[in-house]
Amino acid sequence: MRQLMIFGISFLLVFGAIVINPTIMKENFLALNFAHGEKQYPAINVTKFMSIAENSTEFKEKVNGYDHYSLATVILKPESQNTNNATIEYNLAYDLYKNPNEYCSYDKELVITLNVQLKVINTTEYSPNGVPSGYPLPPISCPMNYLPSKVTDYNKLVSMIPWVPPLEQTIYGIPAENVQCVNGLTLILKTNNGSPACVMPNTAHILIERGWGHLP
Repeated sequence: MRQLMIFGISFLLVFGAIVINPTIMKENFLALNFAHGEKQYPAINVTKFMSIAENSTEFKEKVNGYDHYSLATVILKPESQNTNNATIEYNLAYDLYKNPNEYCSYDKELVITLNVQLKVINTTEYSPNGVPSGYPLPPISCPMNYLPSKVTDYNKLVSMIPWVPPLEQTIYGIPAENVQCVNGLTLILKTNNGSPACVMPNTAHILIERGWGHLP
């Protein structure tokens, strides 16, 4: 009985954020319908995306005059205007710096958009104070001698706008261990098949103790 209660709580926690929040539910309606079409995308390979973006003519023109650039994030955006031919965009957001000795705050953010065929279809530039929601913001204050942390797994920079449930993130190619949770939920992977779930921290602890899942 207690196990059944834990399962019910976990289910509500994973999907409750979408059901309870009408704004998120509306944003995800078309994306959810698309996912039910069982279309699968290949696994995310951010290193490959970077190579395509950084070797494009568009990228080289935009970074001209800047001394340094670094990949900040990769935003996946399901294109849902036409659910019969739904596709996805990969948006690579780069921080551009004019002075390599001042890494704390970038001078411009450059977004390179790739389509599902991994072709550059658009470039967008933002000032530090003009980046849209979901993209990295410049820091409020800079510590002395600041250096950016070294990225060891570029795939961990991937996120989705709008947010979709864990299993649907894997449909778009995000590995289960890199699935993003919101609202303070904790990512755990189911023991028997590795599928991701987002649950409250206390629930994650109980499920892990019982062998239901484990942390990534």
